[in-house]
Amino acid sequence: MILKLVDWPPVWTLAHMALAWLLALLWAPLNVEGMVIGWFVIVASLVLMGWAALTMMRARTTIVPGRAPTALVTGGPFRMTRNPIYLADLGILAGFAFAVGQPFGALLAFPLLKVLEKRFVLPEEAALQAHAGDAFIEYAGRVPRWL
Repeated sequence: MILKLVDWPPVWTLAHMALAWLLALLWAPLNVEGMVIGWFVIVASLVLMGWAALTMMRARTTIVPGRAPTALVTGGPFRMTRNPIYLADLGILAGFAFAVGQPFGALLAFPLLKVLEKRFVLPEEAALQAHAGDAFIEYAGRVPRWL
């Protein structure tokens, strides 16, 4: 029961952000310019996330992980990546690491990517393929999973 409550992409992202913050408490070598870059990445990632969510809402399909899709969304940011919201999660984590002055914390994006891929992306892609069939296979063949 508790796992269901915490097994959400934002929770995984926040957990990795907490690790980056703890690393920054130990050592934060970046200067203000590096931190500004981090905030820019966070804002850009939030814009990407909002754009993707709006695109999905316009297509009248769910943005909630684990729910059955009702449409294959291929427009907006989905023209460049099949997972813009999860990509934004990774950007938020990396940007946060820079914003708190700990660039090595951005390396936590790699384990977060693996968690997102295993827990959310692969099951969602299977559901999309079951829903959209050949249309999803064609889409997946031309648009990369990440970038």
